[in-house]
Amino acid sequence: MTKDDLDPQTFPGICSRILGELEINFCYKEILKFLSTNKLPRQTFAKREFGDLPLTLFRHKDFSMEIYTWHQADTSIHDHHFCGAFKVIKGSSIQKTFSFTLDPSSKKSSFLQVGELKVNETRKLFPGDVQEIALNEKFIHQVIHLEHPTITLIIRSNNLSEMLNCYYPKSIRIKYSVNHSLISKITDLFLYLWETKKEEALPMFLKKLDQLSDRDALTITTEPRINLPQELLEILKPYCLERFSSYHIQKLYDSIDIYLKQSKKIYLFKNIL
Repeated sequence: MTKDDLDPQTFPGICSRILGELEINFCYKEILKFLSTNKLPRQTFAKREFGDLPLTLFRHKDFSMEIYTWHQADTSIHDHHFCGAFKVIKGSSIQKTFSFTLDPSSKKSSFLQVGELKVNETRKLFPGDVQEIALNEKFIHQVIHLEHPTITLIIRSNNLSEMLNCYYPKSIRIKYSVNHSLISKITDLFLYLWETKKEEALPMFLKKLDQLSDRDALTITTEPRINLPQELLEILKPYCLERFSSYHIQKLYDSIDIYLKQSKKIYLFKNIL
């Protein structure tokens, strides 16, 4: 593969053609066999940060091929810090694509911005369907998985940005850090303490949040993949409203409330099917 092939403008089309020609019959036995080898490539996701079973099958110095199993998880509204394409190999999903227009009158922030989020298209994805992934806000989407499991195969470039944009209806874009190692360890420790020593945990956690940058603290308290308990989010809300008062934080909470209500409706809808 040449340097031109890896250009973000051309790489998604190449990945789409390869996946379109590739026929794969998914079998968990083959996955177990694959995991039994001693040649497991470096994994993009060490834990269940994306999907219910993310697995890197092959890694080149510039790109990788991965398989994602979706049983309970759906995606947030997000764009991508990489480019490539994915193919549905089992199950079905509803995909919504969006566009975001930044409000020029809003206060400029490096990581939390106000604008207008619009739905461009809603389509159903079936086995064999392929979707190109353009870099950053050129491809904003949300995928709601209708069958359990739904399984997707993806060819993706290495990370081309350190930031991942998540969007909340109807007006917020927030840039989260892709490097979750520090954030994950902090939240893992805190959640352990929250379950075992709740009275001691909260003061310790608030002190640690004070030591973090605004971006990291906001990531921990709002990023969908962190998945803090709802009880804890309500306790932290006054802290966040005070600390991030200059960052459209009330608009963010209003948007998150809309998102959670929509997610609840989606959950009920999926359980009727």
